[in-house]
Amino acid sequence: MLRVLADITVPLDTIIVDGFVWLDTDQPGLGAHLHEALERRTAVIGVAKTAYRGNTVAVPVLRGQSASPLHVTATGSPPPMLQF
Repeated sequence: MLRVLADITVPLDTIIVDGFVWLDTDQPGLGAHLHEALERRTAVIGVAKTAYRGNTVAVPVLRGQSASPLHVTATGSPPPMLQF
């Protein structure tokens, strides 16, 4: 991911990843590791289709008429329009 991001020339406020930022309160996921690698300068939002066992920090978000939620976790300070 860092190699791909190195080619981007504009500053990024937020990155959305397919997966969890936090697997649980004190257990970092892919997004938390990315946030640290970016020196905590870019907010990271993780979106997963499947719940992680025991995760207590993900926010379930329903899409339209779907009964199956997306599981959203985040770190950093997203721009105001993305805060939830």
